[in-house]
Amino acid sequence: MTKAQVTTTLPPGTDSSKIIHLLNADTLMGIQPQGKDSAQMQKLIGNVRLEQGRTIFTCDSALQNLSANTIDAYGHIHINQADTINTYSDFLHYEGNTKIATLKNNVRMTDGRMVLTTNSLDYDMNTHIGSYVNGGKLVNQSTVLTSERGYYYADTKDVYFKSKVLLVDPEYTLTTDTLLYNTISRIANFVAPTTINTGNSIIHTSCGYYNTNQNYAHLCDRSTISDSAQQVTADSMNYNRSTGIGTALGNVIWTDTSRKTTVLANYAISDQIKNTILATQKPLLIIERKTDTLYMAMDTLFSGPLERPADTGNAEQSVKDSIQATKNALSRNTPALNKDTAAHTYIKRAVRRRVKTDTGTSTRNIVTNGQDTTHAQKDTSRLRYIIAYHHVRLFSDSLQGVSDSLYYSDIDSAFHFYINPVLWTGTSQLTGDTIVLFTRDQQASKIVLQQHAMIINKIEDSIYNQVKGNIITGYFGNGNEINWMDVNGNAESMYYAQDNNGAFVGGNHSTSAKIHLYFKDGKLNKVIFLKDVDGNFMPPTKIPEENKTLRGFRWEAAQRPKSKEELMQ
Repeated sequence: MTKAQVTTTLPPGTDSSKIIHLLNADTLMGIQPQGKDSAQMQKLIGNVRLEQGRTIFTCDSALQNLSANTIDAYGHIHINQADTINTYSDFLHYEGNTKIATLKNNVRMTDGRMVLTTNSLDYDMNTHIGSYVNGGKLVNQSTVLTSERGYYYADTKDVYFKSKVLLVDPEYTLTTDTLLYNTISRIANFVAPTTINTGNSIIHTSCGYYNTNQNYAHLCDRSTISDSAQQVTADSMNYNRSTGIGTALGNVIWTDTSRKTTVLANYAISDQIKNTILATQKPLLIIERKTDTLYMAMDTLFSGPLERPADTGNAEQSVKDSIQATKNALSRNTPALNKDTAAHTYIKRAVRRRVKTDTGTSTRNIVTNGQDTTHAQKDTSRLRYIIAYHHVRLFSDSLQGVSDSLYYSDIDSAFHFYINPVLWTGTSQLTGDTIVLFTRDQQASKIVLQQHAMIINKIEDSIYNQVKGNIITGYFGNGNEINWMDVNGNAESMYYAQDNNGAFVGGNHSTSAKIHLYFKDGKLNKVIFLKDVDGNFMPPTKIPEENKTLRGFRWEAAQRPKSKEELMQ
């Protein structure tokens, strides 16, 4: 046994840091060279300890080539480099001059934070870079990463994984072809197409990073996040898993596949915990229907869940909370909405009316997303509402409209238009203080014009059939066209009669308690006056100019959206 220091004899000028010193061996056996070209060798057996600079090598046995300055070590190999990196294996080949170690069989490398295991590892002690090409696994706290190839940078604590990369975390699973991971920050950088499965959602990206410590992700290059019912794609996205808040920027496409609804915008905020979305910067809502797709543009769009807890009786409070949450979100992101506007007041009143009506009878059938949900109270998670603020414009082949604000609820499948609403269908213009459009099976079924209600049907320039009343209710037939309408309360009309050739024969100004209007091919076809009828028929040349239109008449054709492309501008 020897504990004497033995050094390698190297040519003059050799870097002393490359010398491998023998610190300990139970047995040392010298191997004499057999020829002038033979290498000087020594065999070390039992508790072998070697040192080069600040690196310590220990093993069961080793063969040291003193001429080539190499070591082949066997059994329980341990390399300790500057007390920071520890590497273990069953076999080691070490080049002392280049300081490159090749480790095989049960290789394990650790820096105290992570553990890298593989069957074959090349480790450059100059650059402090370790690499494997036949499969490896890295464990960093609760995160486990595997790949076919990998490169560990000890100085920066970065690991570059390549080919069949799999990251498994208690919160998610990640698969990709290439991944850069830092063991201190626990940040994974995406540099190739990557799929992240959180159990509830799936992320597809090829650019960005995920901070495992903070549960924060930044995605770029048109990444996509989807779940069983929804999907969002954008130029870039940020998502905080802890708070559930995500933001999407640039050409955002949010789709609710269960409702066949899509939102386009340049900026959106979603709350996965509260299940809400706020879209700004030219948002466009697209609702697919059986025969006609509805496009709706506005300044700001917000959607959230509207629960109906029948057992607790807190439905109205739930609505109040939802409205307040909406106002808070809008106020934070759109300063112009900080004050309680008239739209807020209209919306809150409408919601309270609908919730009181719906929760009054627990067995009431509710039409949600085109389906009859008799037991909807048992599944409140699907009930949602939409609020659209300012400069609302809508277009479909059969219906167009404008208003300042809009509210929609799954409770009654109705669109509520507020503040100067105007709708057009065919050649008819519909106005009122508030307009409510009911839908069933994703089709328009009924429309209600409330207060100062008026229908104007253009015949030709400066000639309009007009009907007004307190409340006007219209009923749609097939093809989303109005079949007939009921005018109730202070009904008044100005109707221009035509002969079979289409020539005007006179104007009939009438008042009645109730009027029925019937339409054909989108045009007013027949008017029936019911109860307390009083009328005055005048030839065309005898109608005073001021009597050609009813009080409150306004023709708003210039505001009428002409196409879906117009809404996308």
